[in-house]
Amino acid sequence: IGKLGTTAQTIDISKTKKTSPNRPYLLLNSKNQRVDIPLPKVDYNAAKSLEEKKIKKGTNFCNKYHLTATCTQEHCKYTHGPRLVGPELLALKHKTRGLQC
Repeated sequence: IGKLGTTAQTIDISKTKKTSPNRPYLLLNSKNQRVDIPLPKVDYNAAKSLEEKKIKKGTNFCNKYHLTATCTQEHCKYTHGPRLVGPELLALKHKTRGLQC
């Protein structure tokens, strides 16, 4: 019971999921599973360029580094270098969506 003249405060104790700073929300389906937002169509030339760079470097790109800029592995076996941007970054996003977690 509050004192006369005080305001009640509402406290939310529900579980919350951590979200990325770029997207302040998560889409969930009826089974409470995450649903990713649709991506724009990938440019064929960008996908081809990404694949050629991968072959030239001899290893895949580090998804965590290029997608979130936060690779913390001391001896990561994947390619870092200059971060991918534009159509090549979109091609990497498409590629990573096909990977199993």
